[in-house]
Amino acid sequence: MVRIGINIPNELMKRLEPLKRELNISQVCREALTAKAEGHERMLFRLENDDVALAIDRLLEQEKELLAAISFDWQTLGWEDAACWVKAASDDNWNDFLEDIAWLDENDKPHWEIRPLFIDGVKHLHHREMELHGCMEQARQRNPGFDRWLRQRQGGIDYQAIKREYMTAWTAYISAVWERYRQPLVEYLETVEKERLEAWRNRPRPDVPAHMLADFQRQTHN
Repeated sequence: MVRIGINIPNELMKRLEPLKRELNISQVCREALTAKAEGHERMLFRLENDDVALAIDRLLEQEKELLAAISFDWQTLGWEDAACWVKAASDDNWNDFLEDIAWLDENDKPHWEIRPLFIDGVKHLHHREMELHGCMEQARQRNPGFDRWLRQRQGGIDYQAIKREYMTAWTAYISAVWERYRQPLVEYLETVEKERLEAWRNRPRPDVPAHMLADFQRQTHN
C-alpha cells in the first residue's frame, strides 16, 4: 500500500469537524479515487464500443479526404513538367535557361529560385498551384469546415516550400538533359580539333614554283 498526503482547505476541515468520530478520511479518499478510476476505465471501455469505432473510422476517412485536397507530389510534378518543357523548348528557351542558371550561380543562389520560363501548352508551377486551388475549392464545397481544418492541422499552405520542392526537381531534370546533350557535343568538338591539328601537322610541303627555281639558278650561275 502506498501512503500519500492530501491537502484540505481550512474551511472544509471546519465543516468536517462534527463528523470526526464517524468519518474515516482515508476511507473517503480511497472511495473517491476508486470511483474516479472506475469512471476513467468505463470511458476507455466505451471507446472500444463498435459505435465509437465507427465514428472514429468516419473521422479518419474525412481526414484522408481533406488531406487528399492538398497532398500534391510536387517533386514528381516538377519532374514531369520539366520533361514536357524539354520536348517543346526552342534554342531561345534553352539560352534563357542557361543564362538564368549562370546568373544564379554567379550570385550564389539556389537553382530553384530561377524565374518562370513559360512555354505555351506546357504546365509550370503556376498551373499546378491553380490545380491545388481547384482541389481546395472542391473540398470546401464538400466540407464547410475545410479552411478551419487547414489552419488547425496544417497551418495553411506553405507556398515557399512548394516552390522549392517543385522547382528543385524541375531545374534538376532540365540540367541533366543539358549535360547529356553537352557531353557528346564537347567530345565531337574535341575530335574535330584533334583532326584539324593532325591535318595541319601532316600538311604537304609547299612546292617552289618553277619560274622561281629558274630565276634562282640563273642568279647562282651568274
